[in-house]
Amino acid sequence: ARVESTGFDGETVELTFSVNGEVVETREIELAGGAQFEEFSYLPPKDAEELKLAVSVKTDLDESGDVNNRATHGLRVLNEKIDVLYVEGMPRWEYRYLRWVLLRDPRLRVRFLMTQGDEHLARTSNSHVGAFPSKAEELLKYDLIILGDVNPSYFRPEQLKWLEDLVKTGGGSLLMLAGPMGAPGFYGETQVADMLPVRIGGSRWRSIASRYHPVVTADGLESAVTALGDTAETSNRIWSAVRPMGYLPQLDGAKPGATTLLTLSRDENATSVEKPYPLVAWQRYGSGKTMFVGTADLWRLRREVGDRFHSQFWSQAIQFLALSRLLGQNKPV
Repeated sequence: ARVESTGFDGETVELTFSVNGEVVETREIELAGGAQFEEFSYLPPKDAEELKLAVSVKTDLDESGDVNNRATHGLRVLNEKIDVLYVEGMPRWEYRYLRWVLLRDPRLRVRFLMTQGDEHLARTSNSHVGAFPSKAEELLKYDLIILGDVNPSYFRPEQLKWLEDLVKTGGGSLLMLAGPMGAPGFYGETQVADMLPVRIGGSRWRSIASRYHPVVTADGLESAVTALGDTAETSNRIWSAVRPMGYLPQLDGAKPGATTLLTLSRDENATSVEKPYPLVAWQRYGSGKTMFVGTADLWRLRREVGDRFHSQFWSQAIQFLALSRLLGQNKPV
């Protein structure tokens, strides 16, 4: 719970946390001025479905009004798992770390497909499959497809059509994680190009100086995907660890209906006519969502802090993309 106060420093008030109208915990807190945070723990019963959380402040202070002394939040408890298929080409650093993020998340049921590398993985690991789904109904069972650095020639035309159907009419999601072997440059003549929130600028990659790093946009600060800290300064400081990125794909900016969450830092002498680079962007596509991540160097978020922020970003991104399908929220307006 975030409590904000002005002019009552040192005063004591009563803070109450309740669920579905029943008080879970009440505690006294001393107002410190500005924003302060109080953490409550609550374990829902196994049969819980809909919960209404409420936090309220009881005070005898001489306030001009108490309408803002209570906040509520609806919560839905799901037992279903999110089904994810991660299709990758050669094993690379981002895959190595993202794989363990996915496997550790108890909300996910993940299958991996390596189009290059060890061809015996599917026979030795329950988490791997040997081929992309050969029937539309097999693909439609997934809530999220993560498409890594795979050349589109790997897929049959009907498989890419099924992928589009999964998102456009099935309410599923697609996340492309860029790579120089094929993603996104070689998808320009496929349905994937229509689905992505960015415009593909070509198959070549451009060199990026080591001083450039991700910057959170205004939309990114409001998003549950890329906000990694409580403030803009904290989030940007965390994202600045993702460098050097070496090379990035050629893009012609984000599409009109897309939302850019991360862009590249800019030089002070950069002209205002230069398009911001959509490093991470998403958009609605039919009844589903698509997201583009333009660098496979997000593993650099692990620098000096381990898995904390790298895992946080990917968990938030996957929840944003896939959970709304289970909630029945992927409906066009």
